[in-house]
Amino acid sequence: MISLQNVNFQYSSTGPSVINDVSLSIGESEVVLLIGATGSGKSTLLQIIAGVAPHVTGGTIGGQVTVAGQDVLHQPGSLRGKVGLVLQDPEPQLISLTVEDEVAFGPENLLLPKDEILSRVDWVLRQTRLEEHRHAFVYALSGGQKQRIAIAAGLAMKPEILLLDGPLTNLDPVGATEVLDTITEMVRSQITKTIVIASNKIDALLPLATRIIVMDGGQIVYNEPPEIMFQKYLSELVQMGLFIPEVVSVWPIILEKCPNTPLPMTVEQAFEPLLQLHPVIDEPEPAQSNHSAAPVVEVKDIHFSYGTNEVLCGVKFSVRKAEFQAIVGQNGSGKSTLMSIITGIRVPTKGSVDVLGNDTTKVSPRGHVGYVFQYPEHQFVTPTVGEELRYGLSQHLSAGEIENRVAKVLQRIGMEERVTASPYTLSVGEKRMLSVATMLVMQPEILILDEPTTGLDRNLTVTLMEILRTYVNELGMTVIQVSHDMEQVAEYCSNVVVIDWVEEDFEGTPRELFSNAPVLAQSRLTPPPIFRLGLQLFPHDATLPVTVNAFTKEVRYAGA
Repeated sequence: MISLQNVNFQYSSTGPSVINDVSLSIGESEVVLLIGATGSGKSTLLQIIAGVAPHVTGGTIGGQVTVAGQDVLHQPGSLRGKVGLVLQDPEPQLISLTVEDEVAFGPENLLLPKDEILSRVDWVLRQTRLEEHRHAFVYALSGGQKQRIAIAAGLAMKPEILLLDGPLTNLDPVGATEVLDTITEMVRSQITKTIVIASNKIDALLPLATRIIVMDGGQIVYNEPPEIMFQKYLSELVQMGLFIPEVVSVWPIILEKCPNTPLPMTVEQAFEPLLQLHPVIDEPEPAQSNHSAAPVVEVKDIHFSYGTNEVLCGVKFSVRKAEFQAIVGQNGSGKSTLMSIITGIRVPTKGSVDVLGNDTTKVSPRGHVGYVFQYPEHQFVTPTVGEELRYGLSQHLSAGEIENRVAKVLQRIGMEERVTASPYTLSVGEKRMLSVATMLVMQPEILILDEPTTGLDRNLTVTLMEILRTYVNELGMTVIQVSHDMEQVAEYCSNVVVIDWVEEDFEGTPRELFSNAPVLAQSRLTPPPIFRLGLQLFPHDATLPVTVNAFTKEVRYAGA
């Protein structure tokens, strides 16, 4: 289905080579996971397979690319209807005004009969949980909902080959499972014969995979079935800074005692062999409480509507000084809207928010609250990285203090050499780091981040989170992040608020959230795999570890 021979690609004749001598063959009935560090060339490789690069993006390419029997490099447009590509960022690929029109656009361009188009639209909206938004204005929806629309539009084409770039990044956990179920059914029924998925985190994707391909520096460095990949190259993947599936992380423990145990791809598959080792959980170290600190943000019975559509209904919680707080909830639950209310960008239709003791409708929180957008490009306003960092600094600061702050932040994010580069030419990871740095340089008392780790590999995620942790510990900064990444929430956040428009909102620690089945079900969230594994092993223990590090530290094995 897909054959690449000695493919090289660069976006400009003077720029670096992005794809370097790649040869690859993918057959029917394969679900291939494409992984690698941020900037390793995953997205570009998908665009080459789809015929988008270089025919749409421009650039110089060498080698041979054959997809579905077509010579892609010499027959532009030959893959129309045969290959579907869903991009990492949904916004640039949305072209219609309503959800229904967006999903119907592809089948319409294939000149399918009207009844077939409507049938496909009905089917895919149902599968992606978008039925109630059928006539909604595309650009009024949340980031996660836009991602589901982009996926729905790709699925509606029913392509022979489906290419997905970070398809689950902004989806709530249950929504991600629903999308994966649809993809699985398409492969099983042979609607789609071959699927290639590029992703940084593959926990949910692992059970689907027939093969994993690892890219580094524009090259394919490893290409193996999952069980061989992790048995042979686990330490190398960790050194490359890639996310390792949580159930895979306990496999070495199992192999020490049971050498022939197959690779667990699900929590259920890891449970039985671990149970045979007679696990015992140690008492965890007591958590540090911050409840004595004064609240710096108090959300009081907030309501907000877009026209007749109420997205926030009676939300109330508080955030204390030097707290690392997560805001979670299903796609479209109003998380980003709530953040814009806290920053003073929007005004609630009912209720109020106090920031540092002041009602935001009476005293602007500007200067005290920093806000990092979900899409970094939305906040860049200057031509260079250096100017972007200086832009928000107060004119009351001396030139020396401004340059000192800029230099320190550049050093923290590792971008000293990029000070004259355009923000728009940076990699996905660099854009994300810069967007955070533009707020850190201002040293606000409160920093709000909307999906800060989207598109980042493990190394960049850890770097960013540790930088934020440093500001919390050293400067007493309060950090509030919106996230769908339950593993990251478990690792870094001391407190979690669940936003839900039906039931009363939840507030507590990550462990308390993961232990609360009714709240999880209502808000369409799922705990991290390692917590679910611990819950099966120790169903009555209230001190379950919530991270892989805690699990390996606190769980002993009587049989080991």
